[in-house]
Amino acid sequence: MDIFDKMARKISLGTSVISKKTDEFIATTEIKINISKLEGEIEDEIFSLGELVLNHYNNNNNVSLSSVQGRCKEIQRKYQELNSMQKRYCLYKGVLSCSHCNEEMEQDSRFCPNCGNRL
Repeated sequence: MDIFDKMARKISLGTSVISKKTDEFIATTEIKINISKLEGEIEDEIFSLGELVLNHYNNNNNVSLSSVQGRCKEIQRKYQELNSMQKRYCLYKGVLSCSHCNEEMEQDSRFCPNCGNRL
């Protein structure tokens, strides 16, 4: 095998590694964008729920329990989706995420270094 064959093989291997890393970067970036978007939606839902309650209070009206429950269920559903996205992100990065404070840490961690939560 001459030097050009060795160089071609090394370049091919390097290209393969770069391609894999690029794919991982794109996937994690897409997940992070979706996480940020969902966090914004949750914030908007919570704000909307607060406005609903405050408007009814200011107008001396009773708030419909079903309307509050419906919004709370939607917020809860979005939090579950967010948790799923965060787990996927951590899998790509090869780290753990605390279920209490979302701090990222090494996979062999037993306790969160930020809040002390047992993993």
